[in-house]
Amino acid sequence: MKFCNRLIAMAALCALVTPALAAEKGKNVGTTAEVSPSAELKSTNIRVSPLGIASGAFGVHVDFGVSDRITVGPTVSHYTGSVGINDSKTELSAWEFGARSNFYLSGDRFNDSWVLGTSLSYMPATLRETIGGTEIAKASLSGVTAGALIGYQWVWNGGFNMNVGGGIAYYGIGDSASTTNVDGTTVAMSTPAFHGVLPNLELTVGYAF
Repeated sequence: MKFCNRLIAMAALCALVTPALAAEKGKNVGTTAEVSPSAELKSTNIRVSPLGIASGAFGVHVDFGVSDRITVGPTVSHYTGSVGINDSKTELSAWEFGARSNFYLSGDRFNDSWVLGTSLSYMPATLRETIGGTEIAKASLSGVTAGALIGYQWVWNGGFNMNVGGGIAYYGIGDSASTTNVDGTTVAMSTPAFHGVLPNLELTVGYAF
């Protein structure tokens, strides 16, 4: 009799517990952890300009995602060039240090989308004049530039991407410079100033990760 009573008690306990377990299981079935859209997006994009490299300039743009549709990051570029007649040559070496922001207009960051970009840069430059390979003078000057452009970004599955865009940029080149002569003396001099707006074109390739 005691054995039968135990079976009845166990059956009653199962009858009470089983529905509760089934209900709890039903809550968990088909439930997955919610993932923030930002967590699924790539966080960083590194871009270079192939046209700049071909023309003697090398620049790197690094874009960091700060929201689903906005990136910010630094830009660093270096330009070199020279012109000369006979033994006389003037060489230019210029750097550009700046910041860039991108606003994705028709999609999340680092996806196919129209992009509005704004930038602000500082540009120090050095001019060297040589005759027969001997430096006879060196001048230093600097300027600032602020620009905006609109373009399109294509992104492929692996993260490779290409940006094409156009806009305008304001250039402010100072009207003074310091010159170092061959004897080591440094003097201030006036230089032609340039303050104006020029076209701002962009073609970059990059990789987002």
